[in-house]
Amino acid sequence: DIINKCLDKYGNTTEGKKNVANKLGIGLTTLYRKINE
Repeated sequence: DIINKCLDKYGNTTEGKKNVANKLGIGLTTLYRKINE
């Protein structure tokens, strides 16, 4: 899905996840919740 593609692009680090959350227009907490679904 889109989140995993973004994580592949930006990296699976905390900094990468912050970039993904910003790109998708969601909060970091929401991103973590979606990753764990």
